[in-house]
Amino acid sequence: MHDSDHTFAFLERLGATKSKNEKLAILATADETTKDLMHRAMNPFITYGVAKVHFPAPGVSAIAEGHITMLERLASRELSGNAAKQAIDKAMGSLTAGSQQVLARIITKDLKCGTGTTLINEVWPGLIPKFAVQLSEVYDPKRVKSWPVAFQRKLDGMRAVAIVDPDKGTVDMVSREGRPLPALDPIAEVLRAGVGMFAKWLEKPIFLDGEATSGSFNDTVSQVRRKSKDAEDAVFNIFDVFGPGGSQLPLEQRLTLVDSIVTAYNTPRIGRVAVQYCHSDDEVQAAVNREWDAGEEGGMVKILDAPYELKRGYHWMKVKGYDSAEFEVLAVFEGTGQYVGTAGGFVVRLENGEECRVAGITEALRAEIWNNPNVIGRLIEVGFHERTPSGSLRHPRFVKFRDTLTGERE
Repeated sequence: MHDSDHTFAFLERLGATKSKNEKLAILATADETTKDLMHRAMNPFITYGVAKVHFPAPGVSAIAEGHITMLERLASRELSGNAAKQAIDKAMGSLTAGSQQVLARIITKDLKCGTGTTLINEVWPGLIPKFAVQLSEVYDPKRVKSWPVAFQRKLDGMRAVAIVDPDKGTVDMVSREGRPLPALDPIAEVLRAGVGMFAKWLEKPIFLDGEATSGSFNDTVSQVRRKSKDAEDAVFNIFDVFGPGGSQLPLEQRLTLVDSIVTAYNTPRIGRVAVQYCHSDDEVQAAVNREWDAGEEGGMVKILDAPYELKRGYHWMKVKGYDSAEFEVLAVFEGTGQYVGTAGGFVVRLENGEECRVAGITEALRAEIWNNPNVIGRLIEVGFHERTPSGSLRHPRFVKFRDTLTGERE
């Protein structure tokens, strides 16, 4: 039997502090049961296909092997639909109030403790596998060894990935960090209807990489982050496709696959990101200028003969008016002077291992993040003038959140 009431108390302690050092100290006290349950909740490659869990009157039991077996059957989709709901309701009714919280947080993939994968793996290296996608560097024409390149508009939406498993008949919509996006369940349903087209693909599951859009970026995030309501008018714009380890197919072939997939679905809910081909840096600059003139953020330059790699690199390059990068929030630091008692900004860790303070937050955001420990672990975009030779950022400023989270973690 798992001491899941102890695990609940542990998670509550984690969520009660904003301090990175205090969180690290608490994490170091985790027993094997708690580590196992955290792994089941935060492993992005384990999903349970359930967005919401009901809380009946509590029982007297802690999480036991039968509950773990149920989780494994949910993960394999041996349990799904009404059978899954009935099994979860029965399991929840047997558990104490604290253990109910733990089981529900595992199933919904949200430990609600304001602690991200980076901090957990800092204490327990490798405990939580990292969900990875291709990420971009800042555009540098010297990095282009062969023209033409593909140029795609940088959509004002949110990165989303559809994990398609034709053997199980399942589709899961997740964020670029691997967190479930239950508000995109209608998109998943559309994709499930055509899952048979992937049956003969050699590498499974198949990952459809794209951007979920619904009005402005803020509208998109507002809709997609919801658990209680679907993003009713969201569109999933696919721009790439890859397998479990990425893809060795060149981008040019992958774009052809994307076209065939979108054409086969033939629905306005599934779109593609249009591609234009630029034969020189002058054509790239002209393309991005057209985007800026149209009020868009910029564009992405992609190397046509490059594979899909699960890391940041120059196969994809972003072109916009300032440099920026995305980092996970490690902590919130206190403001000075008139801002004592509220947030001064975020602390993030750079690629070179340095911790960096990021200012530039609004008055409203100061109070919001200072009183909200769940901001820890969120992903933010940081704008800056340039990088120093050592990899530090000159004049880093907060731009916006780049994940699906709000004060209540999803």
